[in-house]
Amino acid sequence: MDEDTRQVATDAKHLGYLRSAYLIYAALNACGSVFGLALVAMGFTEAGVPVADGDPELHEAFGVAMVGTGILISIVLGALAALYFRVAKALDERNMRRFCIVIAVLTMFSVPVGTVLGLLTLLVLQRPSVQRSFAPNSRAVLAPPKQTSV
Repeated sequence: MDEDTRQVATDAKHLGYLRSAYLIYAALNACGSVFGLALVAMGFTEAGVPVADGDPELHEAFGVAMVGTGILISIVLGALAALYFRVAKALDERNMRRFCIVIAVLTMFSVPVGTVLGLLTLLVLQRPSVQRSFAPNSRAVLAPPKQTSV
C-alpha cells in the first residue's frame, strides 16, 4: 500500500469517527432540548397552582420565567442538534467544508466535550489531503481502495 493510499484510508477513517461523534453530540443536544420542554411543563404547572400563602403574583411570575427559560433552552439546543446533524451529513458527503469549520469553532465553546470535538474537527479538516477530498468532483478521491487478490 503506497503512502497516498494509506493517507486516503486514514482520512476516511478519521472523517467517519468525526461523523459518528457529531451524530452522538447531536443526539445529546436533542435530549437536552427535551429537558427544556419539561421545564416549560413545570412552569405552566407552577403558574397555574393557587398559592396558600405568599404573593400569588410572584408565584405566577416565577412560573412564567420557567416557561420562558424552558422555551429558550429547547430552541437553542434543538437548533444546535440540527446543526450537528448537518455537520455529520456534510462530513459523510465531503461537502460544505467551511460550514463544518465554522460549526467546529462554535462547538469549541461547549466545554469540555465540544472543545475536544471542535479541535479534532479542525485538525482533520486542515489536512491538505482532506481539503482535496472536499473539492468539487473529488468524492472518488477519498473512497477506500479496493483490495485485489493476486
